[in-house]
Amino acid sequence: MTDDERRAAGIFNVQWYRPGHPDWSEMPPSWIQDRIPSDEVRKDFFVSRILESNDSNGKVLVLLGNMHVTPVAEKLRAMGHNVSIQP
Repeated sequence: MTDDERRAAGIFNVQWYRPGHPDWSEMPPSWIQDRIPSDEVRKDFFVSRILESNDSNGKVLVLLGNMHVTPVAEKLRAMGHNVSIQP
């Protein structure tokens, strides 16, 4: 989702200033972004784009960041789609 698409959806600022916390189990620590309500808007956006991209065989290759893979797959499965996740 581009910055312009986030602005149009009214979620740019909340996504940009997303809260989070350090993961001190790693050195140097990484930053863990918290889930926020506007993530649902992004999931819905990803799902709609995936469904628009459907080929004649009903197959689509999707590359998502780790934070989005499972929630988007669950949403598609709930709609009756067959989803496989590759590590």
